[in-house]
Amino acid sequence: MFGDVFGDKTSVASLPYGDRWALHRKRLYHSLKGPALPASKPRQEAEALALTTSIVNESNDWSQGLDRCASSVVFSMAYGRRIASLDSNLLKTRQEFFRYVSDLLKPGAYLVEMFGFLLQLPSFLTRWKDTVLQMGRDQAAFDISLVNTAEVDSDANALSEAHFAAVPASLFGAGSYTTASTLYFVVLGLLTQPDMQKLAQAELDAIVGNDRSLTYADQAEVPFIDAIIKEVLRWRPSAVFGMPHATSETDVYKGYLFQKGTVVWASSWGVNQNPGFFPSPQTFAPNRSLDTSDPRYDANVAAKPFPGGSHDHGEIYDIDAFTGGLVLCPAPFKCRFVIRDEGRRLVLEREMKEAEEVLPLFPAFD
Repeated sequence: MFGDVFGDKTSVASLPYGDRWALHRKRLYHSLKGPALPASKPRQEAEALALTTSIVNESNDWSQGLDRCASSVVFSMAYGRRIASLDSNLLKTRQEFFRYVSDLLKPGAYLVEMFGFLLQLPSFLTRWKDTVLQMGRDQAAFDISLVNTAEVDSDANALSEAHFAAVPASLFGAGSYTTASTLYFVVLGLLTQPDMQKLAQAELDAIVGNDRSLTYADQAEVPFIDAIIKEVLRWRPSAVFGMPHATSETDVYKGYLFQKGTVVWASSWGVNQNPGFFPSPQTFAPNRSLDTSDPRYDANVAAKPFPGGSHDHGEIYDIDAFTGGLVLCPAPFKCRFVIRDEGRRLVLEREMKEAEEVLPLFPAFD
């Protein structure tokens, strides 16, 4: 339904392997690798400062700032523009399409996924197909309009207008919600492991001190922060099943016969929760990937299993409560951020003024 009807084979996620798929992938690669990646770092740092400022000023509404930041970072990489508010009409429209696509991609949502001949039935018997087709046309028109408004550089000889517009749309659709979900799980994981939170704070204090914020230039010096991100991606992968694929040819793998057209789901959850690879896989344990010989880390400090329960401040956290949908996201939970001293607030205010010189380079959409 998603590939043949809704997307009309314009999304890289639904394209079969071939020349057109390679062109889509090439454009995505240029957006995420090579010169584009270092060029995006200043805007990501500026957005991170904007997020931190919003959290400090509106501690009880921190999730709004996180959602906006994740959407804005990915949107700027896709379109060269940013999102200044969750009230943006553009963002609301994109969210509506994403929710619709999420429902389309749920396993078993449509019988036609298993019985392809249903697509050939007369239209009066397939009103559901007409609805999906119209929604797909609406999204294609929206994507084309967005590309034209953002003035994204295109190669008219390589891809049609619809196919070109689908490239940044695919990047934003795949990256914004998954990024936000990962950040939510970072917060939840550290709430359930206060000892790990203290180690992260100690590492930050040792590297950046009290007079500046962390930047990409510090990445090699903060292995524990890096380990936290890696562990979150393992512990709670946002794309649990990934995208469904189908074999393009009949194949035999380890004695198993896969007929051409066999649907294959690569379960990242199954791999990352395999106790054969990761002992106590349900435990959020950033020190899994650390070099244990590093003298900065006490081998006696270990993550503890946290099945859910009361925290030091009386809040109840259920690490296995998730929202429904294609992207794995924790159920809403309460959290309060408190700045450690006023000196750090002054540093943040100073750096935010510097960030405000970067953000206008990527004008916001309404």
